[in-house]
Amino acid sequence: MSIRFRRNRILIISIIFIFFIIYLINNYSENLSENEYDFTDIEVEEDDTKQSNNEIINRTIRTRIHSQIFREELVEKTLKKIDWHDYKLIARENARTGLGEGGSGVEPSSQDRNNPEFERLYKANGFNAFISNKISFDRSLKDIRHPDCKKRLYLAELPIVSIIIPVHEEHLTTLIRSIHSILNRTPAKLLEEIILVDDNSNKDELKKSLDIHISNLTKTRIIRLHKRQGLIRARLAGARKAKGDILIFFDSHIEVNINWLPPLIEPIALNYKTSVCPFIDIIKRENFAYIAQDEGARGAFDWNMYYKRLPLLSTHAENPSEPFDNPVMAGGLFAISKKWFWELGGYDEGLEIWGGEQYEISFKIWQCGGRLVDAPCSRVGHIYREFNPHGGFIFNNYISKVIYNMIVH
Repeated sequence: MSIRFRRNRILIISIIFIFFIIYLINNYSENLSENEYDFTDIEVEEDDTKQSNNEIINRTIRTRIHSQIFREELVEKTLKKIDWHDYKLIARENARTGLGEGGSGVEPSSQDRNNPEFERLYKANGFNAFISNKISFDRSLKDIRHPDCKKRLYLAELPIVSIIIPVHEEHLTTLIRSIHSILNRTPAKLLEEIILVDDNSNKDELKKSLDIHISNLTKTRIIRLHKRQGLIRARLAGARKAKGDILIFFDSHIEVNINWLPPLIEPIALNYKTSVCPFIDIIKRENFAYIAQDEGARGAFDWNMYYKRLPLLSTHAENPSEPFDNPVMAGGLFAISKKWFWELGGYDEGLEIWGGEQYEISFKIWQCGGRLVDAPCSRVGHIYREFNPHGGFIFNNYISKVIYNMIVH
């Protein structure tokens, strides 16, 4: 009886093994027939029997991590690509002259500094809004991308985008310049809409004056929240109304640079579970000069949950125009497939204030089978305020909120 049982068990295991091998062969042939790629240009590491177990394990892990990237690259090779640069726009911008043009800074004169509005506007905004009022809404920017970016082609067919900008007590000219930079430097066929979400602002200029200006713009609309919701719920309100395939979240004090959109959304077109951040440049709060922050960094955090920037890996630095994996986003500016955003559950609506949302969304992206990358060829300038003029950081960041809840409860 025991011999017969062992024979039956061996037979069953053998049959299962044979079916498994047949499944693998069929699956491989189907993939090969559907994707007739040329693998001759892919380097494969040779087997080295002298490798340590750790080296073999590390190679296996790397292979798994990069297998999706390889598939995307192979698919990418079969698709038509074009040059998305608007050379007429570039020529017009290069010909512009005046205050702030070419992303240059505007130094305040002694007369400016003696104007009572100079100090008042700085205190009200945390940056030099007096200088903002002097600069054209349509000012030109210097193209500070790496030279390799200027030669890159991107997919001819890309998804349409909805750009969501929460607004709370923003300075009007700074907000309008943000909108104009998007409209001027974004391919019209890719832009579905710009959605401003007014989070119950009190400034008069953000009511009638803003409405009048928007009425003269294309593809721009405003949603007004009648009760203060905070950054996260304001973003969610915009996302729920968005019509585009891709959601792009921006702050209300930015300026996009030349050809910023195609490199930002191409990785999403190749894999909808990829989320992408642009390189964030600096618009100096003192004089509105547009400068590079650096040539890239990886996002991280310390155990106090403060966002940190780590140097790039050597492999990333060797390919300055290629998107690279990023553990954690900075949070203010990024693109994500609308489908993937809602599959992740969107943002947690319990997030009351800014400062922790980038960890929540970054962790969900990675832990749910997605990928987060930075796109070096997509450059967006951002004003970093000297201070938060709406209550102060000490009362509005996530760490203080946690401490407050611990004391109260």
